[in-house]
Amino acid sequence: MSSLTKRLRDVHLEEAEQEAQIESSSSSFEGLESPMDNFARDPDYKDEEATFPSVSDENVVNTGFVSFASVLTYSIEGVRAHWSQERKGFKVGEIDGIKLSEARTDGHLFLPSEKTSKVTIEVKPTMRDKAPRVRMQETAQMAAWIHVERDIPKGKQIEQKRFRRLMLSQDRHEIYIIIGDYDLDYMDYLTNLDHNTTCQSFLTMNEFGPWGISDAGQVEEIASIILAVTLQLGNSEPLIQQFHGTD
Repeated sequence: MSSLTKRLRDVHLEEAEQEAQIESSSSSFEGLESPMDNFARDPDYKDEEATFPSVSDENVVNTGFVSFASVLTYSIEGVRAHWSQERKGFKVGEIDGIKLSEARTDGHLFLPSEKTSKVTIEVKPTMRDKAPRVRMQETAQMAAWIHVERDIPKGKQIEQKRFRRLMLSQDRHEIYIIIGDYDLDYMDYLTNLDHNTTCQSFLTMNEFGPWGISDAGQVEEIASIILAVTLQLGNSEPLIQQFHGTD
């Protein structure tokens, strides 16, 4: 018998002995019930299953979300828009090549025939309550998007003076829907240097979610929403135009 064969036999025998010991230990506890945990008596107890460490790379989350959205919509008849991981940048206050700030997305929904974004994507490698500045970043990204790709008021929008844009955010394993709501005065505030600074117009960021990707029911629900958004925005007329001038 070779030394390798002997070693493999010994390992097999050791595993068999360990399994026999486990079965023997388990049988001695049959019929016994574990008492219910009383978490109230331990105020320092933390549910480890609800604690999720940050993923190693934000791009892991981004790839997961864009792949998920693409698989959902790629083979559906009537879909014209596409999901992309393009990190599109929106520059604010650019004069003679000098920019005041720049907001960069983690992806977007677009039509091949248009340069503008239908939906923007923002992802984070950690859960939302662990990254309190994520809402500030999303708001800055939304404002920069409005500044660069400006709305074309039409129909009821002129009467109601309300506009909405959609952002999809995934923080680790949780997906959120963010709807930015604003009016003509706010758009003028962002784009017009001569705007009256006493105007009290604001951008409202409406947050919905989260939908957890580990829950089948929640995945089905957010998948339906993403498909509906892709179909609707992919077949709608462009509501925004690219701004090529200077401030």
